[in-house]
Amino acid sequence: MICNVCKSSQSEALFQARDYEHGVPGSWTIVRCSSCGLLAQVPLPAPSDVAGFYPASYSAYNSHTIISWMSEAVFAQDARRISQLVPKDACILDVGCGNGRALLAMRRRGFKRLAGLEIDAAAAQRAKQSGLDVRCGELMDTDFADGSFDLIRMGHVIEHVLDPMATLHRAYRLLKPGGILMGETPNTDCLDCRIF
Repeated sequence: MICNVCKSSQSEALFQARDYEHGVPGSWTIVRCSSCGLLAQVPLPAPSDVAGFYPASYSAYNSHTIISWMSEAVFAQDARRISQLVPKDACILDVGCGNGRALLAMRRRGFKRLAGLEIDAAAAQRAKQSGLDVRCGELMDTDFADGSFDLIRMGHVIEHVLDPMATLHRAYRLLKPGGILMGETPNTDCLDCRIF
């Protein structure tokens, strides 16, 4: 494996992963880059196969799972944090917005200039039905103009993309000068990761 962050060719296999939550068939080798510590699936899926990892039951698309209900508290907390970072007239992009629940939390906080980006067409359509400006596609391929956003939220997105560095560079270009990239990703050095 060539690490898609630091380009090192040295890694160690950690474990075989299976999808116990959604039942996506298969197993995948998870490796840690010996240079930068990135955990990655080997081999990486082909871009055309990525959508198959996220069935309709995936919590970002479905509002009827325990995880999606717990996410509501996270979305409300993120909206509160965002209201402390940027003014209400800020232009905000939520990458990987799913069915738009984080955008709705921001709208409840008084933000009006909201946009979302989601790879799943059905989830993007549900977000649009809530009156949200959501596009279907990936950040790398979007036609948003450079310098469009005051804040870009990427909650649990970067660990799902095939090229994290290119994705971060694209997000940087989309931000206005002084703009904020707000992200969250799993901590692979936590107790949950060791147990599960």
